[in-house]
Amino acid sequence: MGTVKPTGAKVDAPTADFWYLHNGKVEQFNCYVGYTKMYADMGVNLDWASAVDKH
Repeated sequence: MGTVKPTGAKVDAPTADFWYLHNGKVEQFNCYVGYTKMYADMGVNLDWASAVDKH
């Protein structure tokens, strides 16, 4: 927890965009961001092991 200090590194946030069309009009749009990659580029190390229930 706390403030993420700037590293000066390039941050790459890959995305996937999904457009759902009906009769030539957009009915729904979803954009998903690769947060794990983005956080890693920012120097934020996610502790996935502690998030798993070990019981």
